[in-house]
Amino acid sequence: MPKYHAKTHIERLFENAVNLNISKQLTSGSMTTYSHYAMRHAYDHIQTNMDMLCAGVSLRDLTMNGHKLDRQFRKLKYGCMMHGVGLCDEWPLVAYPDQYVEGAFDYALEARMVLCVEALVSPEGGDFSIKLEDQVLITETGHENLTAYPFDSLLMGEA
Repeated sequence: MPKYHAKTHIERLFENAVNLNISKQLTSGSMTTYSHYAMRHAYDHIQTNMDMLCAGVSLRDLTMNGHKLDRQFRKLKYGCMMHGVGLCDEWPLVAYPDQYVEGAFDYALEARMVLCVEALVSPEGGDFSIKLEDQVLITETGHENLTAYPFDSLLMGEA
């Protein structure tokens, strides 16, 4: 009798679907020193959070040890720091510390999971919002960034 094969996250992801990440930088109008700072802050947010990704890391550790958004960007932040690929913030969900429910996501990352690492940086009462997202494949030793589109250094005020 053949053994049942439980499909892995990555097998289910690529079996019948293609996922496209379009949360990248677009701008209209001119950038200010403040918006350049916010763009760098959003970039640092996802890069710092990606650096923690590896098989075996708990969702709680990601929540509690992740990059902290500056106070002026916290009220309008995205609904979570990271989430699985799907239509709307799928499991596994990595909450921000102020939204974390102890025991709700008692789980560790596994190799071959795919996560979206998010940042929404928008000052309350401001005139801009910056939304960035990269998709990453969890590996035994870290992660592989699946998003090939580069970040624009001009938007970070670096060129």
